[in-house]
Amino acid sequence: MAEKEIIANQLDELTTGTRPEVIAEANAAMENTEAALKLAQIELTRTQKLFKDGVLSGNDFDTARTAADRAQAAHKGKKARWDELIAGPRIEKIKQQEARLSVAEAKIKLLHDNIDRSVIRSPFNGFIIKKLTEVGQWLKKGAPGVTMISTDPVKVEVHIPQHYFYQVRKGIKVQVILETRQDGLSNRIFQGKVVEVIPFGNSTSRTFPVRIKVNNPKSILTAGMLVKVVYQLKKSSSKQIYVSKDALVRSPMETVVWVVRSEPGKILKAHKVIVTSGEQKNSMIAINSKDNKIKVGDRVVVQGNERLRPGINVEIVE
Repeated sequence: MAEKEIIANQLDELTTGTRPEVIAEANAAMENTEAALKLAQIELTRTQKLFKDGVLSGNDFDTARTAADRAQAAHKGKKARWDELIAGPRIEKIKQQEARLSVAEAKIKLLHDNIDRSVIRSPFNGFIIKKLTEVGQWLKKGAPGVTMISTDPVKVEVHIPQHYFYQVRKGIKVQVILETRQDGLSNRIFQGKVVEVIPFGNSTSRTFPVRIKVNNPKSILTAGMLVKVVYQLKKSSSKQIYVSKDALVRSPMETVVWVVRSEPGKILKAHKVIVTSGEQKNSMIAINSKDNKIKVGDRVVVQGNERLRPGINVEIVE
């Protein structure tokens, strides 16, 4: 940086003109050497005359002549400096100084770039949970240095049953509850919003992942915690039929409810009704049947229904 400042100052002097005090100093130096030259020439003339008259030796004459030559050389140097200051800098000298300044700026830029490349900056605020390198170790391009997590906001992932898949939509509001399970402390409740509904479920449990964004400025929620999510689904305006959850017989192909109806001759027979399940309240679960084949007041089988077949006779046991 100091080298750049020196070159810049020199270039500034060349382009803006020489300061008056510098010119005055050069003028005084030239006049001093001019006076010294005149004195040396007078001394040389006198010594030369005395040498010819045999008063002084050849050595004295040579000393006087050398002094006159030195005085003349010093005067030429100071006069050349004076002439340069009066005439102003030559264009090639300015260009040369500008080139030196460009080189110095390029060096500084390279140093700053190397410093910047030596610093790892996190793209977000968070916590380092694992260090993957040591101080002084060289990292290749793209190699990880640390593992970090961000806790504000956090994403909560839950898995919803298949029958809720089409009711949960991106953007709906939910409650995320963190249970404290400590006397005197209430559960922490956070407001969240569904940001992702993944259309790829677990073939065994028939559940689908849903991701929820929760603002967490105080980092109360952290990775690995267990929370409960309450969906605030739109309430249906129509009446809903509920049956005991034991009435449902599930298979990979369908979900059915067996309805007992009276036949002529007071015979009771089981009829298979395919249904879709909905909201669950305690031990009761909402159902819907195609073409309303099941109605309020129908009797449904809750025990032994796994062994029933369509049209089989049944007997009600109190």
